[in-house]
Amino acid sequence: MSDKTCSNIHEGHRKRLRESYIKSNRSDALRDHQLLELLLFMIRCQQYENNVYKEIDVDNQLMQEIATYIYEHYDKKITLDDMAERFHISRSYLSKKFKQATGFGFKEYLVNVRIKNACRLLLETNHSITDIAFECGFNDSNYFGDAFRRIKGIAPNKYRRNKEAI
Repeated sequence: MSDKTCSNIHEGHRKRLRESYIKSNRSDALRDHQLLELLLFMIRCQQYENNVYKEIDVDNQLMQEIATYIYEHYDKKITLDDMAERFHISRSYLSKKFKQATGFGFKEYLVNVRIKNACRLLLETNHSITDIAFECGFNDSNYFGDAFRRIKGIAPNKYRRNKEAI
């Protein structure tokens, strides 16, 4: 986790500690709920980071180049066909080898990289969710929302609101 992320988690924890000094049944329930929400969120973040940053087989230099290209151009239109043509390989070979090397299907990897960058923009900017979707290469904000919820387990707007707990 980044220093900023750790700082935000620490600040969220301090807020919860302050809340714990206020004695009431409502306060206890709120604190318990917030701590569970924080733990769940941290687990989801860690699972996501482990998936996106899965090391690619170093023997497969071409797949590394393709993954790097995706990582550097996630905001552009990228298709399996375009990548196969760009790297002078067949579509089926690219699909099979990419899955073997990364553990992700081509589109799944692309969407994960885009969502990772969307998370950063949600936390670091005030851009609208629709603008962030387009900035990250999604051409449909509804698809972005669905993909975000599927991968992160939370809606983009809730992710942004939970910024102090990240």
